[in-house]
Amino acid sequence: MDKSIVKNTSIISVIVVIVVVCGGFGINKYSKTQTYNNLITTANKDMDQGEYEQAIALFNQSLQYKDDSNVKNNVKLATNLKEVKSILDQGTKLMNDKKYLDGIEQFKKVTKEDNKLYDNAQKGIEECKKQYIAQNIKLATDAIKDTKYDEATKCLEGILKLDSNNADAKKLKENMGKTIQKQKDNAQVAIKALAVAKDQSTAKVQQDGNGKITKNEAVNLVRQKTGIEENSTTYTVVIEDESKPIKIINGKQYYSILTAAKAPMAHIIIFYVEVDTGKVYENNMGETVLVN
Repeated sequence: MDKSIVKNTSIISVIVVIVVVCGGFGINKYSKTQTYNNLITTANKDMDQGEYEQAIALFNQSLQYKDDSNVKNNVKLATNLKEVKSILDQGTKLMNDKKYLDGIEQFKKVTKEDNKLYDNAQKGIEECKKQYIAQNIKLATDAIKDTKYDEATKCLEGILKLDSNNADAKKLKENMGKTIQKQKDNAQVAIKALAVAKDQSTAKVQQDGNGKITKNEAVNLVRQKTGIEENSTTYTVVIEDESKPIKIINGKQYYSILTAAKAPMAHIIIFYVEVDTGKVYENNMGETVLVN
């Protein structure tokens, strides 16, 4: 065989081998680049969809094909956003469990690192406030109906702490205050009416068999009006003149009774008790005044 032909054949073979080897390297490099790009693309989609766990895994996998500082930063970002999303999910769970105040505190932990997550947290806060207010307005209304004013006050104060200008809570608190005051006024009227009835009943019971008040009963009536107890160590209540216990004033019979402090220069007050009715009058500067 011609030596030149053999030589040319050898050269061609070497060239073919070089081309094949270089082509293999090129194909392998292209394949790695394509795989890297696919991983980054998919990871970015997962980031957009909030699938941070998957995004972290894909970013880390892409680093096996290319050491890229941007990808490493994306791993850190995805890790942070994963934690933020966990906080957001916990807030949502608390809200669904009707633990609205706890939910608000949880949502407040969400930072502005991601606008979408932050906006969702703000929406969660507003929803918790709305539900908390509605819940406590109902609880306060029911408590007022049952006259459980302390419970109602607690509910309303909770609302106003969250929203100091809440019109419904303010109105309900105002109406409750009016109701409480009205009940107090009615109670005072009832107490006074009861006291009058008691006095009338006492006067009736303390009359003797002839329909007259006895002197001992007259003394007790004065004690009741003045609040001086029978065993008082500071004041005494006695008939002014035991020999003449009854005085005639304007044609009516009265027991004249003294009250005085048990001390030198004691201040003396004279009371008149009408024998027929048991009404008690105080001698005030020479004028007789009915004691209520």
